[in-house]
Amino acid sequence: MKSPDLLSRSTTDLLGLIGRLQKKGVAVEFVDNPALNTVMPQGEFMLTILAAVAQLERATVEERLAGGIATARRRGCTGASRISPTARSSPRAN
Repeated sequence: MKSPDLLSRSTTDLLGLIGRLQKKGVAVEFVDNPALNTVMPQGEFMLTILAAVAQLERATVEERLAGGIATARRRGCTGASRISPTARSSPRAN
C-alpha cells in the first residue's frame, strides 16, 4: 500500500483492517513509509498516530467545507458556478 491515509481515514477502521489482515497472515507494508512495520510495537504506534492525524485532517476539511457552503448560501449562492471568476470578470473578445 502506498500510504495508510489512502487505506482509511478512520483510526479504528485502519487498525481493525490491519489486525484482520495480520490474523490471516498478510503483511502490510507502506511504500511511502517503510518504518511503519506493524509487526513491531513501535511501527504499530507510529501507524496509530498517523491514522489519528489523517482522521483529524478529514474532519478539518469537512468542517471547512461545511463552513464555506454555509457562507455561500448566506450570500445567496445556490450552486456551483461553471464559469471561473476570472472568465466572468475579463472582457470578451469579439
